Amino acid sequence: MVETWWYMFNHPTAPFGSADSLQEFVRRAGETPVPSPSEADRLAEAAANGDDSAERQLVAAYARIVVDEAIRYRSDGARMRDLVPDGVAALSAAARGYTPRADDTFARFARSAIREAMGRRFAAN
Repeated sequence: MVETWWYMFNHPTAPFGSADSLQEFVRRAGETPVPSPSEADRLAEAAANGDDSAERQLVAAYARIVVDEAIRYRSDGARMRDLVPDGVAALSAAARGYTPRADDTFARFARSAIREAMGRRFAAN
């Protein structure tokens, strides 16, 4: 199961192989502590400069947002199995594309990117 969890971070568009792997992702999404806003800014800057480790740290820490948003869309009829990979891909892209600003935090930026990706998935179904 651990391999599936980390595989999703390295290959965010890969489909979940089973209901067990999705459950493992949901279970593990809240394990990594959320960094402080200044630490998230530092990690995002490193991720934008190509640091894969920083990107993985951000994705692991904020995977809980993917799960939160997937649950929200699931209540509207979408499938978690479809939503979570899109959310992880959006979170990964947010980690690489975030520019720290005084009026925004990485968490807010990531949630917006995840909602947009899941909204596209929901509209396509």
